[in-house]
Amino acid sequence: MDLYRKARGLGGKAYPSNALPMSTEDWRAHFGDAWPKLADAKARYAPGNLLNPGQRLHW
Repeated sequence: MDLYRKARGLGGKAYPSNALPMSTEDWRAHFGDAWPKLADAKARYAPGNLLNPGQRLHW
C-alpha cells in the first residue's frame, strides 16, 4: 500500500480492478474532481450500496 501511495503522490493511478485494498480517501484521490458527482450518482442509483460492494466505494 505504501508503494501505491508513493506512486499516487507522483501522479500515478491505480486501476480499480486491481488487488490493492482501497480506502475511502484512496478512492477520493483516484476520482479527484469527479468524486462528488460519482457519490451523488451512487447514492441515487445504488442507495443500498449494492453496486460494487467488493470495491469498498463508501461514501
